[in-house]
Amino acid sequence: MGGGLLRDPAQVNRILSEMRNAISGLFTVKMRIGFADTSTFEPILDLIDRHRIDLLSLHGRTVKEGYHSVVHYDYIAQAVQRVNCPVLANGNVTSAATTATVLAQTGAAGVMVGRSAIRNPWIFKQIRQYLTHQPLSVPTLADVRHYIDLLYQTTTASTVAERSRVNFLKKYLNFIGQSVDTEGGFLSAMRRAQTETELFGICDRYLLTHPELPFAQEPYPGIIARPSCETERQETSQLEALRT
Repeated sequence: MGGGLLRDPAQVNRILSEMRNAISGLFTVKMRIGFADTSTFEPILDLIDRHRIDLLSLHGRTVKEGYHSVVHYDYIAQAVQRVNCPVLANGNVTSAATTATVLAQTGAAGVMVGRSAIRNPWIFKQIRQYLTHQPLSVPTLADVRHYIDLLYQTTTASTVAERSRVNFLKKYLNFIGQSVDTEGGFLSAMRRAQTETELFGICDRYLLTHPELPFAQEPYPGIIARPSCETERQETSQLEALRT
């Protein structure tokens, strides 16, 4: 549900009631633990039960905490104990190993993976392997370079300007780059690239010099996926409008 709604349980009640009456199949909800604080957390959990929600995905931060605070897994554990439906834990699920830790801490029925799936699309297979005690499939830097090519192929329409294609790809490289090198050199270099030739040259230098090396399962400490600048956001919006 929209983060602003968490300030108004009465409105949440009305919306869930109308939707529950209109939905004959499974009805799921995704939410955070509050807006500026957690004062409405328990009342809204009660509404989840009242309207017979089938699955709750819960991000363990408030809206105001964004993505950079600690994740309050204790609130997810509280929800698991309080509501009648299964709960998925969301927030900083960065690898197969952290999945196991989060599940142990919260008792959740499963996890929801967000930004880490952009950085590492192999994470879902790795989680299944880890939880069933199988050997982990670890992609190489060459695999990551191929993944980047696949992302690029979604932006090759002749009507899209090169600068817009470059900035579109940078959105994803901001996440991928968290696991490329320990010093953050890849991120720093790719953010300065202006052309496709420059950008792919940087990708080749960091990913194909030693293509057999493993791609890190966790983001390297201190390597942060910085949001794009305003110009890049505008150009990305133009690109996505052209694609639709």
